[in-house]
Order: sequence, then C-alpha cells, then structure tokens
Amino acid sequence: MEHEIVKKMPGEDLGEILTLRKEIFGYGEDDLDDYGINILLEENGEGAAIGRILLDPENDRLIIDQIGVVEKLRRRGLGTGMLKHLEDIARESKSAEVWAKAKSNKAAVALLSKQGFEEYDYFWMIKEL
Repeated sequence: MEHEIVKKMPGEDLGEILTLRKEIFGYGEDDLDDYGINILLEENGEGAAIGRILLDPENDRLIIDQIGVVEKLRRRGLGTGMLKHLEDIARESKSAEVWAKAKSNKAAVALLSKQGFEEYDYFWMIKEL
C-alpha cells in the first residue's frame, strides 16, 4: 500500500479533508479549522484518514482533537500512523506536551494509551514530549 501525507495549515483549502470529516464524524467545516493543522493520509491516491492538531502557544502544548479513519479501512494501523504524524508536528513545534481529546471513547483511549498517553480526566489524555 502506498501512503501519502498532505498537511494543511490554517487558512488553506481543506477540500477532501472536509469530505472525509463529514463521512467519519458527520460534520464538515468548523471554527477550529482556523487554529489547527489538518492532516490527510491518502492510501493509493484515496483519502483514508484525517487528523487535526490545535495550536495552544499560551500553554506550551498542542491539542490533538481529531483522528478519524474511513470505516472500511479501520483496524489496519492507520489511526496509529496518523497519531504519530500529529505527535511529530508537536515535537517540531518544541511543545512540552501534547493533549488529546478522548471523551471516554474506548477506541480512542486504547489507541492513545498504547502510544504513551496517560489519562488526565474524563475528557483529556496527556503525553509529555
């Protein structure tokens, strides 16, 4: 399988990312797009997964608020791959930690825990970088 990562900065056209977001999460554009870096993972030229990391420079952290994989492609490691790309962005920004919204979603909590995130409360998981 051939993978390609497309990184979109705030203000750039999100195109296929919005299409996949609607398919995966049930909504398209939102107000947080102005504050985040969106990632599209393409597999063999088609959108397979999306992710978004929000900038929070006041608190020296970044916040992963979305990781989604197209339903027919789940359970193949694409979510883990997306999480690693988002963590790389956090490391490049020299943030001290990265937070992730898990909302007690069992699949999200399992994915984040496997990658070294620790539960903070009902809503958040944290990883020091």
